[in-house]
Amino acid sequence: MNKIDNYKYDNKDYLGKGSFGKVYKGIMIDKNKEVAIKIMNMAQFQDKSMLISLETEITVMKQFRHENIVELIDVFGDNKYTYMIIQLCDGDLRNYIKSKGGILEEAEALGVLRQFMQGCQEMIKKGYIHRDIKPENVLYKGNCFKIADFGFATKADTGSNAKIFRQSVGTPLYMAPQLLERQPYTAKSDIWSIGIMAYEMVYGKQPWPCRDIPSYALNIKNQPLKFPVDKRVSDEYQDFIKKCLKKDEKDRISWDELFNHVILNEIERNYKMENRLDQECQKILAQIQKIVQSRGLDVFEQFQKYDKDSGGSLDFLEFFSFLIQLDPRLSGKEIKLLFDKMDINQDQSIGYEEFKKIFFDYDYVKEDFAERIIIDLREIIRANNLQVEEIFAKYDKDQMGDLDFEEFSFMIKEIAKDIKDDDIQAIFDKFDTNNDRNINIDEFRDKLIVKKESQKNQIQENLIQNFVKELRRIVIENKIDIQLIFKNFAKSMRDEMNQTEFSKLCSVIDRRLKPFEREYIFKYLNLNDRDGITFHEFSQIFK
Repeated sequence: MNKIDNYKYDNKDYLGKGSFGKVYKGIMIDKNKEVAIKIMNMAQFQDKSMLISLETEITVMKQFRHENIVELIDVFGDNKYTYMIIQLCDGDLRNYIKSKGGILEEAEALGVLRQFMQGCQEMIKKGYIHRDIKPENVLYKGNCFKIADFGFATKADTGSNAKIFRQSVGTPLYMAPQLLERQPYTAKSDIWSIGIMAYEMVYGKQPWPCRDIPSYALNIKNQPLKFPVDKRVSDEYQDFIKKCLKKDEKDRISWDELFNHVILNEIERNYKMENRLDQECQKILAQIQKIVQSRGLDVFEQFQKYDKDSGGSLDFLEFFSFLIQLDPRLSGKEIKLLFDKMDINQDQSIGYEEFKKIFFDYDYVKEDFAERIIIDLREIIRANNLQVEEIFAKYDKDQMGDLDFEEFSFMIKEIAKDIKDDDIQAIFDKFDTNNDRNINIDEFRDKLIVKKESQKNQIQENLIQNFVKELRRIVIENKIDIQLIFKNFAKSMRDEMNQTEFSKLCSVIDRRLKPFEREYIFKYLNLNDRDGITFHEFSQIFK
């Protein structure tokens, strides 16, 4: 047992590492009270900035006597060591969430959030921001949650003349975009961290995927905030998160507004669940979201590209072209199904706000751990301008031209340190398409390089319009009965024109049409995804 002043502790009662020192469970001798003892070896404080941070932490903590802020009971030391005696807690929020299965029900998350925000209110009242808000720095004792670890705290003005900071400190996963990009920031940086933590409590994951800092920053910049479609969370709770996670500081909610947000008061919460999509639609959108993320596409830019009249909406033809260039595997029936579901106001067009509400506000991708790691690998490669061949060569230790399970595991563990062998096997199996228990360079490339679409999948945006226009012209000028045209080409089936027959019709209308262009037009008209086009579908051309 080690004794220091009025306190004692045993080395076996090691609790963990805080900012600048090790923490042990100890006893206040005169009161026989359990405490946490933080011990800092001053020989390690060679950097002047470290000394300043330690002094800041002590200065800040001395000012607080609040039930939702961890109490600094005593501080003393000599030239060799500094000792901070801190209120002993039961654990941190990270472990608390794990004990609940990795996710909290909204009511419980609200209880944590409200207590945490009371601590924040006291902190802001005293003129400080924390700059390292994360679940590990939220401790609990019984049912009471408290802010801890003020090593990066600093004086801050939250008013209109907000102080500008430039020092990049904190934990990257919870850093605001301004810190990740090493841009100036204000006291609103903590608000972003609160939003990330609030999201993580109820959804059990981060809002944006992250395997390294460059790809994380890129994901935040390029991808909108989305909420998992299958988790029921109130509109008010989501609104709190949305306002915290505004990427531009000027759009982010202020501290005063945050403290007055309805969610921090006892109110009846609303669960609108406006998403009307069935499982088939959700599956289609999940696939599109995967493609958008893996290619790093700007969907708004793509939407505008197909909005021919710049009216802010797409008719069915424009919507068809828009989606088919994102995923050429989609059928006409699937696109029509999405169109009808997304056309909320039923005006036969999809406005950007309608599209945004369904596509951006929800996350349709179900958690497939193996697929998630593969997507993260692609993002790391893209964000860091890496060459797939160089990565392969680096981990091909025996230089045999393939990666065995051991070599592959070593690569994956550098990305996800705590990953289990069973999970690595699932990822390995995704790469090993020929099942020879090795991953060759072609299999490696196939999974990690996002292929550009071949000519077959390149969309000529005016293709359908030109075909329809020419067909209509021929019919009108020659006064031809459209039913007669249909019957002349639909020979094999009584009520449908199959793809081969339709291709012959296309050749008559325009001999310049290539096979893949005829296939594209056929897919557009075949809205029921059958073997052929019905007369009803064919007749829509002339309406």
